Amino acid sequence: GGHLNHTLFWKSLKKGTTLQGALKDAIERDFGSVEAFQAEFEKAAATRFGSGWAWLVLQADGKLAVVSTANQDSPVMGKEIAGCEGYPLLGL
Repeated sequence: GGHLNHTLFWKSLKKGTTLQGALKDAIERDFGSVEAFQAEFEKAAATRFGSGWAWLVLQADGKLAVVSTANQDSPVMGKEIAGCEGYPLLGL
């Protein structure tokens, strides 16, 4: 999990990007607004006890969700191992 998590994290860091297009539309659809998503994502990151990750994931049903994993676990490991599942789009 650690290598995958950090690879996604480093590739996500870019200056001057603007949230737009299909991702913005999906965030607004599933969270109500970009600001509501940001608040939920920040809460998931800030309330993770010890080490771990906050994730924006695409679930099997096509909806976005914010989830959190401990240590170096990743949503791609599945619910049995990581406690959640989904295709990671953003990790912090």
